[in-house]
Amino acid sequence: TWYAGADDTVFRSTNDADGWESVGHFTGEKIVSVKSFPKEASTQRRPGLLAVATQLSEAEGGSALHISQDCGETWKIGLRTTFLVSELAWVEREYVPVLLLATEKGLYELALHEGAQPFQVLVDPKQTSLGFFSVAVSTDVWGGTCVAVAARGDQGVYLSDEAGKPETFRHIGLQKEMVRRLVFHHYAPHRYLWACVAAIGDDAGKGCYRWKLTGAEENPEG
Repeated sequence: TWYAGADDTVFRSTNDADGWESVGHFTGEKIVSVKSFPKEASTQRRPGLLAVATQLSEAEGGSALHISQDCGETWKIGLRTTFLVSELAWVEREYVPVLLLATEKGLYELALHEGAQPFQVLVDPKQTSLGFFSVAVSTDVWGGTCVAVAARGDQGVYLSDEAGKPETFRHIGLQKEMVRRLVFHHYAPHRYLWACVAAIGDDAGKGCYRWKLTGAEENPEG
């Protein structure tokens, strides 16, 4: 199953992208991030769990979250924020699915249960209001989870080897680079973090940087 967002609509393909259908329409909002719950991130399978972050109109400002438990057949409106959410990622906390929100005001966690409220995850104690463009999650075969975030203001990339818990992030470089997207890549027993760098105007840019995951040890590739 594949999902894609365009303008105010979420599309779904259940035949490996041969055909598509509309499964979510959020009038007056713009799709920013679409994330299904990854099977490797949980000790329990959660088929059909899907989250969408949208940007609200200029008059309203901020973002809205929409949650589906059935692959987009039905939707429940979740949290609304006064600030912009740039990207979503899933983790699990004590068997509860949790959304990580990369926002212009910081990194936030939101548990998926009634009455849950978001709380800020402190990434850099010296910059409590540091915002983020991207967040990515990777779980290895032993259940260990890494979380990476790309900071706004060209402040580089931070990595947590402890599932993104508060004050477990360390800065791993790329200051002064415009990192706008992070993606984890699993290749045989190896895992890599790719940082995608933006370019301005006709500048060809620098493409991507790679970081090899080796637990708490330093990346041997530099």
